[in-house]
Amino acid sequence: MTPQELFRQLAYMYINARKPIFYHPRITRGRSHTMASQMEDLFAYFLSLNLTENLYFLVDQPLNYGKKQLYPDISIVKDDVIQHVFDIKTDLGWNRDGFSKFCKDKQDKLIDFVGAELSATNGVTKQKFPVKTGNSLQYHIVILSGLNISPEKLKDHLILCGKAQ
Repeated sequence: MTPQELFRQLAYMYINARKPIFYHPRITRGRSHTMASQMEDLFAYFLSLNLTENLYFLVDQPLNYGKKQLYPDISIVKDDVIQHVFDIKTDLGWNRDGFSKFCKDKQDKLIDFVGAELSATNGVTKQKFPVKTGNSLQYHIVILSGLNISPEKLKDHLILCGKAQ
């Protein structure tokens, strides 16, 4: 899947999110369906097709470390070790004024999980399984659209988030 195909699929998802799941000519949606989980799956699929290493992708999988939990949208696992976690954001409209604080808070929380032995749960079988995080665990935020926020505010947040690393 090329990046162009990824964004074609995203556009298709946006268009269909405005339609009722069960069509009837007397049904009209006001707001779009939420698309977060579909976008997580799509982005994990994109990564799985484009990263050639032997990797495993955990999608919306809570990672437990004692009483602490981390909820990345996607975790990339190689040899039972997570090296990268992702938050997938459709846009920043949900947090126009606080996104840079969100980035800093996430980065601060991630420190507790570096080099840790965690447990995760299979979403289908509900069986717990062990997974570790690497000492170079990296947190990534993917913003799929620059819409729903002013270009100036988006730029300011991205600059501040870049400095938080």
